[in-house]
Amino acid sequence: MKEIEEQIAEEARCLDDFKARYQNLVDDLQRSEIVTKSAKGVIVSVRAVIAKAQALIHNNELKLANERKRVEELEAAKGQVQQELNVHTLKLGALQAQLATKKFISEEESRAQALAKIKEAHQRDIQCLRKQIQSLAKQE
Repeated sequence: MKEIEEQIAEEARCLDDFKARYQNLVDDLQRSEIVTKSAKGVIVSVRAVIAKAQALIHNNELKLANERKRVEELEAAKGQVQQELNVHTLKLGALQAQLATKKFISEEESRAQALAKIKEAHQRDIQCLRKQIQSLAKQE
């Protein structure tokens, strides 16, 4: 009988140990489930942030490409305007030189020549503008 009581006491101690270990495992499992849910939530949030960042990068790359194209177009237009400025500067210099050499031409002749030169210059300008318009039309 004493032996059975000792066995009962031993089994009760073992049962208490198993209950304590079981409770520890249950607690660890609950903590692990909480950590797992939290990690999944963080992963979902981070993926959303990454997707937004990728969309912003894509949008900014498109803006950059458009601005680069615009800069190229503006540089080309700047070159054309510079060429036109040079042409008109040369025309002005030539006209001033002609005026200086023809001081002795009568006023009426001077007016007629000036008008003719202006008409010529005007026709050249019109022709140049037509070419530019055609060029722009082809580009579009």
